[in-house]
Amino acid sequence: MNDCYRKNENIVTRCIAGQTLLVPVAANVAELDSLYVLNEVGTRIWGLIESNTTLDRVVEAITREYDVGPQEAATSILEFINSLREARLLASESRAANGAAEI
Repeated sequence: MNDCYRKNENIVTRCIAGQTLLVPVAANVAELDSLYVLNEVGTRIWGLIESNTTLDRVVEAITREYDVGPQEAATSILEFINSLREARLLASESRAANGAAEI
């Protein structure tokens, strides 16, 4: 699980009534027809994803904070991350064994 994840810089994030809203912004205009709402766990995963965050680090945090095993967490988190990538909310890059990012 050497892929690293980073957030799309063109996303505005707002927390409202216990939910996190993600709004893509293009040419300084919010795309309100592409509004994404995250639940509590999704919000936590989104918060854990910083520059060069690996799936392993996210899984470790979620298994510590929630009642879920590592394998189940990894499967669910990867599915969630893939949906974020498909929506272009996240980007990923492979990391070489020595820790350097591969292009």
